[in-house]
Amino acid sequence: MEHILTRPFSITRDFKSIAWGATLWHNLLRSFCAGLVFSILGFFLGAPKSEGIGILVALPFLLPIGYLLVYMPIGLFCAFLSRFIPFIGLISFACALCVLPGDPIVWFISLIFPSAVPLEKPGFLNFALIMWVLKPEDAMEITITNTSRAKVL
Repeated sequence: MEHILTRPFSITRDFKSIAWGATLWHNLLRSFCAGLVFSILGFFLGAPKSEGIGILVALPFLLPIGYLLVYMPIGLFCAFLSRFIPFIGLISFACALCVLPGDPIVWFISLIFPSAVPLEKPGFLNFALIMWVLKPEDAMEITITNTSRAKVL
């Protein structure tokens, strides 16, 4: 059964409902796959020299570290500041674009090996900086409590 959140996600309200291990795994998988895409583009767009090949080979392993230590903190901080300073949210969006190229590969992996991806149906392209994975029982409870206000499509 598909779990749908019928109200906007709020980190403060839905903190207990987050499956932290699955959330971390899914976002690191997205960034690893984005590193693969950037490595392949690097090989095809520029003829790598001997010292550049090492960086391109290591990029799928370096991008998840950069995502955790750089892109995610800066993106979350700029998303918070965008409430007060106009246009600073574009920096957060740019951080989200760093992991966006990995989403089609994650989507394809979910078709072949569904157990490798924690989401039942990941999107082909997700413009979010962090994809939150909720515990199935909590997502179902949230859906049931909000069905009277939910819009049926």
